[in-house]
Amino acid sequence: MVQHLEHLSDSISIGKNLMKNVIKIIFILFLVYNYLEAQQEKISSSEDINSTVQQTKPIHTAIPVFAILIIGTALFVFLRYKKSKRPIKELPLDVRLGGVVDLEAVSNRLIANRGKFLMNIPKHLKGYITAIGTIKLDDNLHIYNVYVADRIDSKTYFYTLRIELINGVISVAKLLTHHEIINPRTVREWESWLDGDEETHPKIGGLQIEIDGIIYKRIWEQGIEEIVRTKYIENIIRDNEHSETLNIVSLYGRELEGSDGEMEYAYISNIEDSDLNNFIRIDLGVAVRENELVVL
Repeated sequence: MVQHLEHLSDSISIGKNLMKNVIKIIFILFLVYNYLEAQQEKISSSEDINSTVQQTKPIHTAIPVFAILIIGTALFVFLRYKKSKRPIKELPLDVRLGGVVDLEAVSNRLIANRGKFLMNIPKHLKGYITAIGTIKLDDNLHIYNVYVADRIDSKTYFYTLRIELINGVISVAKLLTHHEIINPRTVREWESWLDGDEETHPKIGGLQIEIDGIIYKRIWEQGIEEIVRTKYIENIIRDNEHSETLNIVSLYGRELEGSDGEMEYAYISNIEDSDLNNFIRIDLGVAVRENELVVL
């Protein structure tokens, strides 16, 4: 999986908010209309105003052109909106909006290591699927973020079930909870997360990261000194909403001391949402075993 992530292009650009695009297109069309109308006025004024033909007001050629452009734009927007509202096909484990995820089987491991985890352990491990995020890294590697809440109409979620598939087969699943949102205030702070300097790697993609005094080592390509991270767009579908986020991510982890090999994972992400909010998010979590994963 890491090999796929390592070779992803950084040229992916975030899809803009649909309404903003519509406004831009209409504004451009308005400018085109005004230009064509001005040209028509020049043509009309240069002709003999005493001509019998000119007794009748000329038909502005800009009007039908503008109408065609408006109709074409409306059709494009409608088809794109319709496409974005299509249900996601071929989701693993019959995952669907309004479905139920039950991870109660993970509770024994969480309780046994409660004092060792830094992650926020959810009060409930069974809840409703209120949103689904889809990520396509390449033709063979897909990721689904399943957002789980205590109520089917809730706008907030208390954990994410992250399912990674290779060639349509689940390779790993993780239970993740939100740990911290960071909003860098200066250029130097942003550089420490994304660029680093001559002596230190950036926090996202470097060899290790410190979270609340605890060291997490990079999972992806552990033996490589270079920066290792991936960049992708996550398409998020809710009941009546579709949005996109641009993500720059690296995965870290640590073995819990005295836990018989239990790992705690840390996803460190720079996220830009459809409203152009830009921030750092830290999610912590644990792997979910095949016999612990239930979707109803």
